[in-house]
Amino acid sequence: MKITQHTKKDGSAVYRSSIYLGIDSVTGKKVKTTISARTKKELRNKVTQAKVEFEKNGSTRKQRSL
Repeated sequence: MKITQHTKKDGSAVYRSSIYLGIDSVTGKKVKTTISARTKKELRNKVTQAKVEFEKNGSTRKQRSL
């Protein structure tokens, strides 16, 4: 996971990371997302949470239609 620092116009720093979540079980496509946070520690926590949520939803981002 590569963490990049971006500086906003007001001078504050924002950290961003593009992460791979896995293969979507419905579509069969790779799922990637970008996460932003004010601190590196907060970013790492959000990345972990995003991976857990992805697996918790049955490895999909979309709702299954009946």
